[in-house]
Formats: sequence, structure tokens, C-alpha cells
Amino acid sequence: MIMKRPIRAFAPFSALNKLENDHPLPLIYFYHSYGAQGKKPTETAVQALERAAELAPFDLGLRMTLAMDQIQRGELAKARINLAPVAHSPHPTGSTRQAQALLRRIESSDQPVSSQELSIILTTSDVMDLGEDGGDDDGESK
Repeated sequence: MIMKRPIRAFAPFSALNKLENDHPLPLIYFYHSYGAQGKKPTETAVQALERAAELAPFDLGLRMTLAMDQIQRGELAKARINLAPVAHSPHPTGSTRQAQALLRRIESSDQPVSSQELSIILTTSDVMDLGEDGGDDDGESK
């Protein structure tokens, strides 16, 4: 079933955005509502995601989402800026290693990253949420 209207769950976030327009959550959900409908995000949705990243620069998952969108749109210089904090996080995770692999790829070539290449980079980099010592994300070994 293809949805022609925004997802109903978005209504509370739309209301929140009207009350507090500098809150990142409604902006993030607006962006993700397009993917949930199987649609490509509009420029307005991408701008909402960019604004959310400005409002919550500490949210590395949000930065990774924005960087992935930028890579897919061929905006490699912007993606590099958003990947850097994730790649250099003092608490490494699978996303950290993915960001490092993406940065290596972007820095090695100015050519666009194809969807297939992006998928290969993400699946071949270490996607386990492990610390450098092989422990979980709180740094303890198992």
C-alpha cells in the first residue's frame, strides 16, 4: 500500500515543531517519513535533517545519517565534515569503523560513490558494536 499522506505518527512531531521549532526530533522524523513511505526525501526534508544536525551536533548517529544522504547525493565534501566526528569518536563502535572506511574512500577519490560501492563499504567494514579492545561499547571485554 502506497501512502499518499504523511504518516499519522508524524502528527505529534509536527505539532512539537510548531511549539518548539528548534527541537531536532520533528526534523529527523520528517526526513525519515519519506523513507518509511518508500520515497526519496525532498530537498525540504534534507534541509530538515541538516538543521537537526546543527541543533544536535553531539548525535553521532544523526551525523552518520546525514553523511550517508550527502554521499548518495554526491556531496562528498559535506559528507567528510559529518563523518569526521563519527570516525574519530573516542568510544569506537561499528559506526566509527564504517565512518573511517567511508572517509578513506572519499579521501582516495573525488569520484561519486555508487550505491553498490556504498553498500560494500558498509557491509565489509566492522559493523559489530565493539570497542577497540574487542569489548562491548562500554569498553569491557567479554
